[in-house]
Amino acid sequence: MNVVTNDAQVTSEKVAAILQQHGWSPVDGVAIAIRNFASVVGAKSALVYLQNYGAATENYILAGDFPSEGRNALEASFELLPKKATDAELALVVKKFATRAAKVIAGTYAVSLLNGRMQPKELMTGKNGLPAIKWQRPGLDSCSEPPVVTVVTEYASENERVMALGELVD
Repeated sequence: MNVVTNDAQVTSEKVAAILQQHGWSPVDGVAIAIRNFASVVGAKSALVYLQNYGAATENYILAGDFPSEGRNALEASFELLPKKATDAELALVVKKFATRAAKVIAGTYAVSLLNGRMQPKELMTGKNGLPAIKWQRPGLDSCSEPPVVTVVTEYASENERVMALGELVD
């Protein structure tokens, strides 16, 4: 059983790698990952942080920041990550965080307005060889968009692509 070291840098790199499997991009700096989300006001970025409150604490805090309506929509969407977690436990906690963050962000005002208008137009293979969906929606004159906006979203697996379609149908 692999045990995650107490070294915050190693844990940070592992968390960023797992987040990458869920659509996030690793970054160097205070934040460890970033992901852009389309909204009616344009692309908005969410950041993820691995907070360490010192050697006397047993957990890191995996937290995010997504500004929406003057507040951090992810403020209450944090996870405690035990410093002595196994790699498997680490993967579960990070997946839980990523899933919850995506749902919270999808429910924010600017993102939900846009997502409610997106319609799947084509199932395809993305440029990275992953399952993808071509989404379309009417453009917004107020945002100087073209008459039809097309977005191709790649998914880590066929299951994730099916879930994306299912969430719209429900």
